[in-house]
Amino acid sequence: MGLSVKARLTIWYAAVFILSILLMFFITNAIITSQTKEHLEEVLSNTINDCISDIQYRDGNLDIYNKDIPFFRDGIYISIHDIDGEQVGGYCPGSMGAVDFRDGTAREMSFTDGSWLVYDRSVYIDGYGLIWIKGCVSVDAALSEKSSYFRTELILFPILAAIAVIGGILIARHAFRPVKKMTAAADSIASGNDLKKRLPVGKANDEMRSLAETMNGMIGRLDRAFEREKQFTGDVSHELRTPIAVISNEAEYALENPDEAEQSLTVIKEQADDMSSMVSSLLMMARADKGTIKPEKEVFDLSELIEIVAEQKAEAAQEKSITIKTDAEENTEINADRAMITHMLVNLVDNAVKYGRENGSVTITLRKKGDGVLGTVEDDGIGISKDALDSIWSRFYREESARNEKGSGLGLPIAKWIAEAHGGYINVRSEKGAGSVFEFFLPFS
Repeated sequence: MGLSVKARLTIWYAAVFILSILLMFFITNAIITSQTKEHLEEVLSNTINDCISDIQYRDGNLDIYNKDIPFFRDGIYISIHDIDGEQVGGYCPGSMGAVDFRDGTAREMSFTDGSWLVYDRSVYIDGYGLIWIKGCVSVDAALSEKSSYFRTELILFPILAAIAVIGGILIARHAFRPVKKMTAAADSIASGNDLKKRLPVGKANDEMRSLAETMNGMIGRLDRAFEREKQFTGDVSHELRTPIAVISNEAEYALENPDEAEQSLTVIKEQADDMSSMVSSLLMMARADKGTIKPEKEVFDLSELIEIVAEQKAEAAQEKSITIKTDAEENTEINADRAMITHMLVNLVDNAVKYGRENGSVTITLRKKGDGVLGTVEDDGIGISKDALDSIWSRFYREESARNEKGSGLGLPIAKWIAEAHGGYINVRSEKGAGSVFEFFLPFS
């Protein structure tokens, strides 16, 4: 089993922190060493330069033991050499005796007794000639004075490393605390099959909050989908129960009364036709939900189609003494799926006739508007209550006052989907007892 994300985050944070500390120590030590050597070189050259003015030639001898000449001071050795390199005064560590002279050049050299910084100057003394002044200082001794800082670093390093590890653990624990809570909440939701619960959303406006809100949105959509599925299953069962019961009863009655079988078969056929229509509508809605059904567009005159639909529904309207009127602007050609638009118009007109009042009227209008056509289907029937205006677009929904009428409650949802599939819309204006006006808009293409 691999390391958890929290463990990997802790290790990564601690490793980066420790490496940063080490890098800082190395850089700091390098800077201190470099600055120390630069300082030694400056002090060494200044000390030799100060000696030059104090060396004189008197009475046939070099006056090199002037008390002002610092042959050894602050760790710096000064020695005087003649033109042949022979030491004629001062102090010179044993390892420096064989070092060649290089005028005005400071260089670091390593010997068995450590690392030394060497600086030479040649000087011409009147009456005597050319001499060499050599200065040398132990680099190791100078750096040893900085050892207290290095020891402090060695002491601080494990402390800082421990702080890094502990800090990484605390940061990872704090960062993953919302994840732990969300995991527990998700387990609770899964084990309890309760999609009404939601993941906890933290107060901080960070990625965890965004994740929780996204997950809650997904759970909400799943909850609504399951609720729709349960409602759909219940509605289908309810809608099919009645025709199945009627078919069963009529079949039993026909078997018991052969002389009246024709009447029972007529009822059975009507119920079967209603079930077939419902199944076809359900199939269309299922294909629409999956996105497998697309409009097959063609150019046709919508005003002519409205006249055809009005004629088709005239007989059904006559049974309730309802007059269907049309007021369609001519030459309203659109590029759409003719079969789908016909289905939409039939559903709207059929709905208006079904819930219209006897001896009333249904009016269909059509006008060009902007980049499309605007149509209405108006009736003067029972109307729709204010509370139900949004619900009529839900599948299988029917108001209590309309349940005596035949229908599955799928006509309006299908009509709405068809309009939206063409880039249009359908809405309704209605009041209880004052009729309804269904308005639809379809783009030209």
